[in-house]
Amino acid sequence: MELRSIALDAARAAAAGKAVATDAPSGKALSAPSGAFVIVKVGGVVRGMGGSLDASGPLYRAARAAAGEAAGDDPRYPDIGEQEIASLTVDVFVVSSSWPLADISAWNPATQGIHVQAGGLEAFLGPGEARGPSAAEDGMDQACRRVGLAPGCWHPGKHDVVPVFTAFSGGKP
Repeated sequence: MELRSIALDAARAAAAGKAVATDAPSGKALSAPSGAFVIVKVGGVVRGMGGSLDASGPLYRAARAAAGEAAGDDPRYPDIGEQEIASLTVDVFVVSSSWPLADISAWNPATQGIHVQAGGLEAFLGPGEARGPSAAEDGMDQACRRVGLAPGCWHPGKHDVVPVFTAFSGGKP
């Protein structure tokens, strides 16, 4: 089973209020320890995000949990209606490593994502989401806004250090 299919099935189940599958798929890559994060979209519009940098469990379980959280438990977005479930799509990112970002100039938004937490909310900005000549600054500001913080929250001394992670888009691991 493909990782994107695992996440999509979990997102659809969560949006419908049903239990997410728990069976273990076959495949060594899907059972390897990894973190994951998932962006759920309806008609190309983001409707939820979820995930974890924690790589203590198998990838398939991290992707399912992230998709379920994104589709059924992201308070920043309106609930996904029953009529929208069939048009759900998911972007899945497999986290390969993470570390604290001490200086924004060390962040490469084309290949690395960021994770911001504040007030019980968290936001992921996936690799490649921030683009353009000011991608690093604009991407950091976008992540701050996703958790209800003012743009610039990432400046030194204004907030905790932001974890950065490398990831790849999860189609077939």
